[in-house]
Amino acid sequence: MNVLNSAEIYARLLPLLHQSTSRPLDAPVSPDDRLEQDLGLDSIGFLTLGLYLEEAFGLDIGADVEAYGQVITVADMVDFVAQRI
Repeated sequence: MNVLNSAEIYARLLPLLHQSTSRPLDAPVSPDDRLEQDLGLDSIGFLTLGLYLEEAFGLDIGADVEAYGQVITVADMVDFVAQRI
């Protein structure tokens, strides 16, 4: 089993966030950024990001949709992924 550390998850998550939010690739994203308020991730973007996460990390978001809905920041998302891979 290939276990990723938080820095590796963060690095793999950044392009997925950019794809989900239409932010320029050179726009900075910090762990403290809030997905909705700071990055502009709307409900469709949140669902799209979930699909990207499933593909990139082999997750089953549908099995833990309640916890996924509690993710607020980029750091929360890293923790969410880390606990499920």
